[in-house]
Amino acid sequence: MSIFDKFFTKFAYKFDKGYPDMNNDQDVLLLESLISEAIGEKFSLEEVDATEDLLDGIELLKKELKLTDEYFPLVSTKNAKTIKKAKILVPRKERPKFNDIVASIEGFTKDSDNIFKFKNSTFLIKPIEQNKIEKEGEVSIPNTNTDEKEGLVVVFYELLKSENSFQSFNKDNIAQLNNISSTPSKSVATALGSEISSVVSTWIQNAKNILNSDNPDSKYIKLIIEELNNAYATGKVLASSYPDSRAIRDESFESIRNTAKLITGLPQDKWNPGDIYLYHDGDISTASSKEQLSIGPINDLFNDEWGVTDKPLTAVSLKKEQAQPGRAKTFVNRFPKEDVDAQGKITQENDIKIVQEEINKERTKAESITGEYGGINVIYSIKESKRNKENLKNKRRKLASLKLFNYLLSVTPQAPLSTFLGMFAYGEGLDQEGKVNPTFFKLTGSDKGADASIKRYPRGATVEFEDNSSFIIQDSINSGGLVMNATIKVSDEDNISQKPYKLSKAIRTSASNEFSSVGIV
Repeated sequence: MSIFDKFFTKFAYKFDKGYPDMNNDQDVLLLESLISEAIGEKFSLEEVDATEDLLDGIELLKKELKLTDEYFPLVSTKNAKTIKKAKILVPRKERPKFNDIVASIEGFTKDSDNIFKFKNSTFLIKPIEQNKIEKEGEVSIPNTNTDEKEGLVVVFYELLKSENSFQSFNKDNIAQLNNISSTPSKSVATALGSEISSVVSTWIQNAKNILNSDNPDSKYIKLIIEELNNAYATGKVLASSYPDSRAIRDESFESIRNTAKLITGLPQDKWNPGDIYLYHDGDISTASSKEQLSIGPINDLFNDEWGVTDKPLTAVSLKKEQAQPGRAKTFVNRFPKEDVDAQGKITQENDIKIVQEEINKERTKAESITGEYGGINVIYSIKESKRNKENLKNKRRKLASLKLFNYLLSVTPQAPLSTFLGMFAYGEGLDQEGKVNPTFFKLTGSDKGADASIKRYPRGATVEFEDNSSFIIQDSINSGGLVMNATIKVSDEDNISQKPYKLSKAIRTSASNEFSSVGIV
């Protein structure tokens, strides 16, 4: 019997039907209360949104602190419908350092109690407690930040080029971890730079501390195995494909990215999503590109086919098996801000009937896209949602989402799908307008350690909807957003297409008094 079966069997008598009816408010409240009591903290089934200010602050901190989402848990106050506060989880000993770093980031202010403000959001630097294990004075956590994840791939790449004794990790052979030195090799230190290699070494040592403790927690071991396997799976493919090359993620890597950003005006990862570059041989100076303000000489540095080393570099984007797709929030920045804000602004109207009337008008406009466009079947699907209750907040959010959708629809009235196609491309790291990206390869790891998959994104790629496919807009009655599903294909400069694949994207609004934001889910 599962833990859920045991739970509901134990408390079945408390519900009129013998089980919680999720359409019954009293049952939902009772279920929330029982779960809260069981886990020792408040639990809510009601959808709660983070403000746009808070999300923007988290994105900025992730970039500046080189941390991932799990280090920013949201803090919800009792009966709050909108979350405006988040924690920044760091090792206890490093809190003073992080206080100073965050205080130096533009847009963040600190009071005497070390509470940080970013616009109308609040951040608290807190020690990592829930995942900690102490051994010999060390605090270790199994979760990894971006530098650690990418650095671990480089570690395995260098190991597997010369060492064939490693296998994919499981609970029976996790002791292999002890064969990986916590001191970075010269090649790893050169590839990553001293700062990142030090961070990776710390993670390896901390993982060993967990493994070799008297009573290692099985859930921590599981997390460590998954992290190691994802890095091993990708490192193995890199080692077999490029045994005589080396990885770089150091100053030269940053120099190339910064120069490309200067020339294209795009965020670095939207010009080239490569997280590491493989260096084969040759000059990788960007001086000529700076002089000419041309992206061509930089793009010429990158190989166009996997396994080829004719050019100095190969760009590799690293993904874990369970990684979330990239966001396309900044896609709307190419349109006039005043237009986007005007459409995405959430109404302050308090009469739900009036808001619904406006929704009906916008939904009629949105539904007009239904039909066939160049062989692409556009379907607008409206359905009820049992998960979200009909309420004013969701109505306001829905109205903002529909207005933003209709604005994007109106940008190219003669070709209504082109803007959305550009949005899909942008989320994949391909700028459909400028076509300024070099060829890069996305390698996706495996939690079990199977060989990483390889997906090629060609230079100057053209993104199109798959012939005779469907573009589906899902509009749930009681939710606040819209979801768009499509099948796309990517072609290179010679119009050679790779295997099509499916993507999903959402237009979502944040919360009251905020603006719509676009992101991939």
